[in-house]
Amino acid sequence: MENKEEISNLKHRDYKYHLSFVEEGILNEAYQGWTGGRVEVFIESEVYNIEEIRFFTLQNKDWIDFREKYEGENVDEHTLNNLRATIKERFHSISKN
Repeated sequence: MENKEEISNLKHRDYKYHLSFVEEGILNEAYQGWTGGRVEVFIESEVYNIEEIRFFTLQNKDWIDFREKYEGENVDEHTLNNLRATIKERFHSISKN
């Protein structure tokens, strides 16, 4: 069984970052059905976000599931790094093709 100090250290390490998704309006009719915006990354010691991770993707089930999984979550650095990579690989398109 872990002692209180070990548990406290794990909790602090595991949940350093808070995530908030912000969608922005897309006025270009050619991109109807798309979503764009940013994931704001916060830490407890700062008033404002410390990072913004941009996304631009089709508004489909894959995106909705991803967003629902992480919206409002507190995550560790490993999870944040995975989120950055996933957005870059799957949810950051610059063309409709």
